[in-house]
Amino acid sequence: MDNKVAFLINQFKIVEDEAVRIYNFCKKVHADKYIVWVAKEFKKNQKLLDSEQEITYVFDWVIKKKINILNYDFETAFDESKKWHEESFKITKKENKVKEQEQEKDPSVIYRCKDKKHYFKILTPQELEEEGQMMGNCIGGYGYKIKDGKSIIVSLRDEKDMPHVDIEIDAKTGESLQVRGKQNLDPVKKYKELVIEYVMHIMGEDVDIDNEVKNIIVNSLNR
Repeated sequence: MDNKVAFLINQFKIVEDEAVRIYNFCKKVHADKYIVWVAKEFKKNQKLLDSEQEITYVFDWVIKKKINILNYDFETAFDESKKWHEESFKITKKENKVKEQEQEKDPSVIYRCKDKKHYFKILTPQELEEEGQMMGNCIGGYGYKIKDGKSIIVSLRDEKDMPHVDIEIDAKTGESLQVRGKQNLDPVKKYKELVIEYVMHIMGEDVDIDNEVKNIIVNSLNR
């Protein structure tokens, strides 16, 4: 039995299955150092571990602002993190007006969509932190994956250079590891359509595809 699992059992008087579930959850969302807080909140509400996206949202705020999370319950922490994400997005949006001519010269842009407005851009490790702030997700902490050659991060941008979808791709296999919209949610329909267009471009296809095939592609991207 892992020492952390044993600690949770003794400290919070929970059964081994619950302790293991908390431990595995924290490993999955890269929140090992906050395992005590997660266990404390789990004791109040056992549905907490079903809220992976919401907890990740909170930890973005905690990490960036160096918050002592033990001073907050989940509901308060979520509300505070929401305020921070919204304010960060407003500030970044004002600072991030890029001229279309400059975008055209950007070698990191790997595909421009047929609507002439959106494009797909490969991000550098230095760009990830800003991306995480604009998207309200944990992509900002993935710089080590790019530096180690494990992943490629592609951002779907609009004509104002604002991101709407992040795609993590396995650098060795080319397999999509995750496709996320704002706040780690699934992309909205119109951006899924653009992701599909990009996938079809990679596959060498330039034709319209029916909804059934689109759904198959979208489901495979979100595995």
